[in-house]
This record gives sequence, structure tokens and C-alpha cells, in this order.
Amino acid sequence: MIGTLTGVTKDLGLRFNVVSLLPAGALALFVFGLLASGAPDHAPDIHRLSKRVASLDAWQASAAFLALIAFALVIQPLQLSLVRLLEGYWGGSQLGRLVAAPGLWLAGRRRRALERMTMLPAGTEPSPRQAEAMVAATRRLERSFPPKDELMPTQLGNVLRAAEDRAGGRYGLLTVVTWPRLYPLLPEKTAAIVDDQRDQLDLAARFCAVCLLGAAVSLGLLATHGVWLVVPAVAVVLAWICYRAAIAAALQYAVGLETAYDLHRVELLRALHLRLPTDYESERTTNEALSTFLLQGPSFARPEYEYGGGT
Repeated sequence: MIGTLTGVTKDLGLRFNVVSLLPAGALALFVFGLLASGAPDHAPDIHRLSKRVASLDAWQASAAFLALIAFALVIQPLQLSLVRLLEGYWGGSQLGRLVAAPGLWLAGRRRRALERMTMLPAGTEPSPRQAEAMVAATRRLERSFPPKDELMPTQLGNVLRAAEDRAGGRYGLLTVVTWPRLYPLLPEKTAAIVDDQRDQLDLAARFCAVCLLGAAVSLGLLATHGVWLVVPAVAVVLAWICYRAAIAAALQYAVGLETAYDLHRVELLRALHLRLPTDYESERTTNEALSTFLLQGPSFARPEYEYGGGT
């Protein structure tokens, strides 16, 4: 039966196995290990855990594996919501704004610090080292922060929003609405690169959530066992490491998005049978009109929004 279930997971694809099943399995094994080792009634004991594992038969293991697959399938559609939660989309309620306020203040402070690093007093000639530092600060500012009126309360949110602004925004395209339409038009190699970068981001985000859940569960199970409280503390540290990994993956994913728009944005106009622009200004005008049309619906119309043969 285990072989049959393994075949099922293979049919579900690599992304499901890596992004959904692996983190869910890690959380399930962690919780099982705590419970089977005696928590919460007793301090965890490795011998008690060994006896419990040895007592499992093939049918019990298969049923547990099947339940794990079902659980991973159920929560898979929540991946986008999880990433958006880590980005700082916490709703427009008063509570959400209150929670986001410290993060927005800190993001604004960091952005202003980088802006100061990109400038020199008027009339000052920068040294080679200063010029290099200014270029590095400018690059970091562009990659890590969107415009100040679009700041998010988390670093991951700012990196991804800056990526959206750079990818399609510099061509007048609204990335949020045009990316789902551009992605199917990408060549196989480009799509594979973007998919790999996105999978790394999603995996890091999922493990961040798993570590936080593991910390909460282990805190509840080990609260009365003194030194074992190091377990939830370690889980919190691992969650922070996973979050930093998600930020690093988001920076790489941003490069993939930029590359896709740089090389293939014209394919979107061809696929929509729109007349191709002849210069940068007309391209921005066409793309802004297209983005507004896709965002607001067919009631929007502008003279620059011309249909043509796609050439």
C-alpha cells in the first residue's frame, strides 16, 4: 500500500511534494514525536518514542501517510494566502492597521536611510569608494523597497512589491494583472527558471509557517517541563531563518520576473492582437491603457488602445 501511495504523490507532481507535502510531513512528524515521547504528561523520552514507533504496523503507517496527503492537498490552495500574510496584507480593519503601523514606520526609516546613502552634499565630488557605495545603496533601494507611498509592514512584502514595480511597472504594465496573462506565453526555459524561483520562495514561506506552528504546539505540550522549553525557542529561531530565506528567494524571484517582462512582454500584446508600439513612450501609453482595461474591465476605453495585427 505504501508503494501505491508513493505512486500517487509522484503523479501529483514535484511542486506538490516539495512545497506542500514535505513541510506538512515535517510538522506531522514533529508533533507525533512529541506526543509519542510522552508529552504533555511526561518529559519527552527517546525510549518511549522508539517503542511507539516500533509498535506501528504497515496499515497504521499507510493510513497516516494517506491522511497526510489529504491534509497537504486541502491546504495547498492556501499557499498564496500564506505568502500574502507574510508580506503584510493584514486587512483594512483598524486592528490590521494598528498591527502594521510599527512595521511601516520601520520600513520608512530604513528606506530613508538608504536614500541618504545614495546622495552627497551639493557640489561634492564623490571618491571612487563613495561612488561604489552610492551605486550599491541605489541598487539595494530599488530591490528592497517600493515607492514610499506603497510601503509594506514586512521586508518580504517590500521586496515583492518592489519587484512588481520594476518588472512590469517600468514598461507601464501593472504586474499584478498582466503577469497571469504573460506567464502562459513564456518559453519553456524561462518558465522553468521562474517556477524554480517561485518554488523556493513558497517552500521557505511554508517552512516559516511550519516552524511557527511547531513552536506554538511544542510550547503548549512542554510548558511544564523546564529545560525542554528550548524546543519552542529553537523552532522560533528556525522560523526566523526560514523567513530570511524567503526574502533571499524573493529577491531571486524578482530577477526572474524582470527577465520575463524584459524579454517577452511584447508577446502579451501579440496574443491580445494589439498593435505593437514603435517607441518607448508609445509602449508605455499602450501598456498603461491595457493595464487599466484589464483591471477595470471592458467599460474602459482610450484612443491609444488600438487593435491591430500584432505586428
